Amino acid sequence: MDDLKLWETPNPMVDEIYHRDNYEVIDYDNTNICYVFFSSNGLFFPDTIKEFQEKIVDKNRYEWKRMASSKEIVVKSGRHIFVRDIYKQWYAKGISYLINSVDKMVLLLKQLTEGYDVITVGSSAGGYMAALMAAELSAKACFDFAGQISFCSFSNKSICSRRSRIAECKQIL
Repeated sequence: MDDLKLWETPNPMVDEIYHRDNYEVIDYDNTNICYVFFSSNGLFFPDTIKEFQEKIVDKNRYEWKRMASSKEIVVKSGRHIFVRDIYKQWYAKGISYLINSVDKMVLLLKQLTEGYDVITVGSSAGGYMAALMAAELSAKACFDFAGQISFCSFSNKSICSRRSRIAECKQIL
């Protein structure tokens, strides 16, 4: 039952982490390429106090770090930026107390990527954010693995039918 208390408001442990940056920058200066890696909602699982404590508080986990540290990636990198959404809400609350919206994330990442050719990377919720930020940052490439995006037009807040979504996709493709 204690596991359900992770998302109680306020939770001092979660709040303390939300007051941190929740992004990391590593400079390599090998090239002019900046990779921006976005964590998915699999950042920690299950959503328990124990798992949050272990993965986020104790290990300061960001997804993609192991892959990004490979020699093949590092030699092609000028900078790596790792971003995480500890609330696992598709970055709707931003990443921290100060960067608490997608618009503020755009401003932060524009500043951190200035002068670099940008490549964004993410899966699922991180893939969604990688695609969104690729557009906002005029990225050279975006690797979006199973990002959750709808091409459907919405009018009057109604949800489109499956048939109209397929028709719109055919027009786009």
